Amino acid sequence: MSGCVALLMLVNGRNFGQAPGPESASLSNHIRETARMAAAICVRIRSEGDCSSGVVVSSNGHILTTAHGIAGDADSVTVIGNNHLPHTAIVLARDDTTDVALLKLQIADSGSAAVASPALYAVVSDREVRIGEVLMAAGRPAREDDTAGTVVRLGFTDAHSSNAIRSSCVLTAGDSGGPLLDLNGQLIGIHQKIGLGRDANIHLPVSRFRNLLNAHLKTGSNRTKLAAPEFFPRESLAAPPEVRAALIRHSVRIITSEKETDDTESAIRGTLLDAETVVTKLSLLPMLTGLRCRCSSGITRDAQLRLSLFREDLAVLTLNEPLMNDEFVSPSPNREDQSLSMTGPGTLVFSGQNVPGIIARTGHREPSADPKLGCRLTHRDDRLIIERLFPDSTAADAAAQPGDRLTQLAGRPVNSFRSLAAVLSHYQPGDRISLQLVREDTVITTAGRLRHPADRMLERTEFLDGRAGLLSERRTGFADVLQHDVPLSSKDMGSPLVNAFGELIGVNIARRSRESVLALPIRLILETIADSAKTQ
Repeated sequence: MSGCVALLMLVNGRNFGQAPGPESASLSNHIRETARMAAAICVRIRSEGDCSSGVVVSSNGHILTTAHGIAGDADSVTVIGNNHLPHTAIVLARDDTTDVALLKLQIADSGSAAVASPALYAVVSDREVRIGEVLMAAGRPAREDDTAGTVVRLGFTDAHSSNAIRSSCVLTAGDSGGPLLDLNGQLIGIHQKIGLGRDANIHLPVSRFRNLLNAHLKTGSNRTKLAAPEFFPRESLAAPPEVRAALIRHSVRIITSEKETDDTESAIRGTLLDAETVVTKLSLLPMLTGLRCRCSSGITRDAQLRLSLFREDLAVLTLNEPLMNDEFVSPSPNREDQSLSMTGPGTLVFSGQNVPGIIARTGHREPSADPKLGCRLTHRDDRLIIERLFPDSTAADAAAQPGDRLTQLAGRPVNSFRSLAAVLSHYQPGDRISLQLVREDTVITTAGRLRHPADRMLERTEFLDGRAGLLSERRTGFADVLQHDVPLSSKDMGSPLVNAFGELIGVNIARRSRESVLALPIRLILETIADSAKTQ
């Protein structure tokens, strides 16, 4: 298969932008189909170390993107498609005034005939978008490597003019040039920039690049008018009754003895799995405190920590007295009628205050990061001695002092840098960890939260992501998670995630970035709890 054919991904000989068939009659199917196509037509563009995104706009390998993502004197760039392989593309045209550029993949002679077949590409719509219209965005976040693929997001039109569209489709660094689509599958803009808040996402409308396309593509080759394009307003994504009921049924507020009051707004979020089991985000729980769980019905029960699953950052709590209510039934991971479409990419999901979003990835692996204690240690006489403490660090949390000897970490003896590294290798930044210190002749048991490397927090992507609200302190080192875009805060982690049928499909575990929330699949949670019970 030629490089261009592999990049463009032939899909049933149908170009993106044709009217959906009978199989896409429902809103959910519209969303899934558009998400699948949006992911396929979006590519990564590398130009002199910078990353941006682009959208394939012809079967001959033309790619539309923003001019600011390409180095000023570059005559070619590297394009990475869904096969994760690099391809060379020439800069066919660029207009810095309108901030648009058109690229052309370099195709070997052997591939010319192959790319003449109908391939997957975006079809441009000249219609005017409406306020409140449901939209979908795709892009390649710069923080991820070339194999991570495209991230799709759901949102609404907040404002538009002939020069710009503002939407709630959350963008992040690296998304510039990626496609903005309506739910008919047509290209209505490309991403240009992000602002301070989650809703400050600016896109270039078709009017900014139509002349460029007309000048370089065959007239009419990239224009399709649907006989009756469907309009999907914001209200079409309102949570149905079964979704609202499920979120009420499974939502729990966890109150710790550290709280002076029972203020449920400041309480930790949790998910009720059955009449006596609650799960939440482990790193949010203070150590050595009593716990009370309050259901949405107002019923309160004392609870005990049953399992601490550090790899998943999951705490499993057992209520001291089971809830007497037939509604609280354990979700089954092996339902015969449960198909991939209920949890696959593009699946409509709800969380928080009945807020919608879509699943961007399943089986996602979020890379690990190295945690830091935030102190300078010296190794002397088979001992680890604290020489200096850094502010806002694990050691500062633990009230350590210079001269203290670090003897245990997470309950395991440490007396060398090697043994210290071995313990830290099992943890991530954001995890809480216990420390044992010896100060003169006194043994002190204390705790602190591991930190991210200071230099990483200064990276552009981390800085931009943090401008849209606090990220979860523990947000790395997850395997086999769902990634979605429901606009939640870091305080909402531990809460339930349900699909459009009101089925519990996951537990929110980390606000990873501006555009990404990670959730543990309910299947993984139940299997992990069962496996842990066998080993006890």
